[in-house]
Amino acid sequence: MDDLKWYEKPLRILDFIPPGPGKYEQVDIAAEMKHRAELGFNAEHLEVMDIANGASGIFYFKSDCAVEERKDMLAQYTAECRKNRIRSFVYVNVHWAAENIVEKYPEWVERAVDGSVIPIGYGVGAYHCVNSPFKDWTVQVLRDLAKYDIDGIFLDGPIFNEKGCFCEACKTKYAARYGYPLNGDVFSDRKKFVDYVQFKKDCIAEFVRDCYVALKEANERLVLYMNSVGLNPNKHCSRDNNLTIPYQDLLGAEGGFLGGNLTRLPIFKPGMSAKLLETQAQGKPTVIFIAGRIGGGWQRMLLSPAETEIVHAEAVANGASTWYGVYIENSYDPRMETVRELYRFLRDNEEHYTKTKSSARIAMVWSYATGNYYHSSAEETDFTAAHGRSESDEKSDARASLVGWYDMLKRNHIVFDLIDDYYLAHRDLSKYDVVLLPNVSCMSDAEIDNVRRYVAEGGKIVATFDTSMYDEFGYRRDDMALKDVFGIREIVRKEVLKRDHIRVERDNRYMKDIDDSFIAAPHYCIYAVPEANAESHLRFREKMKSVYADIPPELPYPFIIKNRYGKGESIYIAGTVGQLYHDFQLIPCKRIAGNVLDDLTWRDVTVESEVESVNVELREKDGRWILHLINYTGGMARPIDGVVTLRDVNITIRRPVATAKSLKLNRSLTVVREGDRATFVLPELRIYDVIVMEPAH
Repeated sequence: MDDLKWYEKPLRILDFIPPGPGKYEQVDIAAEMKHRAELGFNAEHLEVMDIANGASGIFYFKSDCAVEERKDMLAQYTAECRKNRIRSFVYVNVHWAAENIVEKYPEWVERAVDGSVIPIGYGVGAYHCVNSPFKDWTVQVLRDLAKYDIDGIFLDGPIFNEKGCFCEACKTKYAARYGYPLNGDVFSDRKKFVDYVQFKKDCIAEFVRDCYVALKEANERLVLYMNSVGLNPNKHCSRDNNLTIPYQDLLGAEGGFLGGNLTRLPIFKPGMSAKLLETQAQGKPTVIFIAGRIGGGWQRMLLSPAETEIVHAEAVANGASTWYGVYIENSYDPRMETVRELYRFLRDNEEHYTKTKSSARIAMVWSYATGNYYHSSAEETDFTAAHGRSESDEKSDARASLVGWYDMLKRNHIVFDLIDDYYLAHRDLSKYDVVLLPNVSCMSDAEIDNVRRYVAEGGKIVATFDTSMYDEFGYRRDDMALKDVFGIREIVRKEVLKRDHIRVERDNRYMKDIDDSFIAAPHYCIYAVPEANAESHLRFREKMKSVYADIPPELPYPFIIKNRYGKGESIYIAGTVGQLYHDFQLIPCKRIAGNVLDDLTWRDVTVESEVESVNVELREKDGRWILHLINYTGGMARPIDGVVTLRDVNITIRRPVATAKSLKLNRSLTVVREGDRATFVLPELRIYDVIVMEPAH
């Protein structure tokens, strides 16, 4: 571990958001840094630029770029960081311009089609434009910061708002690149919209590249990373992790920002984000940003102790470091004891979080193309507004489908990775036994070819609804591109079913443990004629005329089709079962999900408990297996006020395990081996535990 760079080891990054000018200069830096070290943090985002109402140009360090230069707090901060063994990233806001900057440098900010300033969602100020002279200013600021004894830079942003930018710098650059003028046509012309989205993503990557090169030239030991995109369509922010990762030393995103209505936000959001980042980071470290404060605008109100531990556990269980941000007024709250205890545990067991890798044999796909050019809801972030459902009767919700499948797999304790469409097109899929495509509607020819080759060579896939029916830019194909792999002879039509049912067949293996006579048909379905040699399971029915009408006759169109293709297999589900579970949490949906995966492969881990609300992650390092267990069994409310402790949890793992040790309980567990399986009992599972398992030789 000693040959690793400092930022390749687990980071526990703090950001105590400071008060505005005047109050900030009164902070006792020495006492604050000592307190932060005692809490267990080993790195910090140092805020030495005022952003109380946007980036105002007030600096607490020496730079000719400052609008107003105040006390040089950075010099003292860096000295105290070294004294307390805390690594320092300087926080640089590159997305939010304060009102005085908008007035002083009007050419720096993003403009709408009509030339007006696009207001930012924080209340006051505007967005910085990366194509404007603001980029040159930022590069010089980084050079000035590099003169200090810091360890790196964090860029908060950059971002394009979805309504812009149409400033003069963008219009000039766009016309030179595409050969036609940038105007409002990009919102109505599909071809121009595709160009516009790509242009903005490229410009963000170019901004980060120029910052990275300038920083390394100024001081090659300094590291740089930015606030990257997570599990949302990236057309809303224009950040593309696959384009920016070459110019970052770490990859981080706001996976732990639990904003808005927590009853509609999955507790496993940090884990989803960490999984996605790990596949995009090209082997570089990842960081999940966790806002310790509750969402909804109450910025000084902290998450409950249970939710605080759960969101941290979700991140670290998927190989990520953590960033924890609260306001400085909360730094001595009793709630910080939860953070202290958690970070002490992570510090004391650091070796089991360092350079681990996923042990998953299943991968699920998140398609940015489907989110961008087909349809997807999007949650509200610090940078973007929330987006709702499509009004189209033909298009499902890409993000809801994925989140629904994620939840179903987690409740079945299935271990899996999360990959994106770039991975699907360009990477070798053979490491996975099964690849799941939940409504991956938009697929490029490269993705289709890679999936077809993967199955032909022995891989297995699960796909739903209109997967592969559109190209990567959202254009409807003449036919479903992967229908031969799915075992479909003909697509009859798409259908919207609002109150319809599918009869349960008791002896059908996909209906195992379902005791209903009828299950809900997903709202969005495809009527398809299967190939003669494909297996057909269950049937759609004629549409019900009213909720009280008799059950209508069956149609010849199957709900599930299983097909052999080359050496591999495919299971196609002709409806949006993931979105159905996301919206209604119908029990048969998760049963079907588990049964479908069980038909294609075996489970790595089986957890026998009174409840299913235990998240399971399996990682490995140096021949050991590391099992993370996250218990979110609470009082059926969010935020979770308290977690119910589980007793005598029986765990079976399909690995040749010789010994197992609980890190939380600090005790060895009795292992019973039977063939390629090992079983042990965890006496107590509170919120989070880690089981380290040594292999049998």
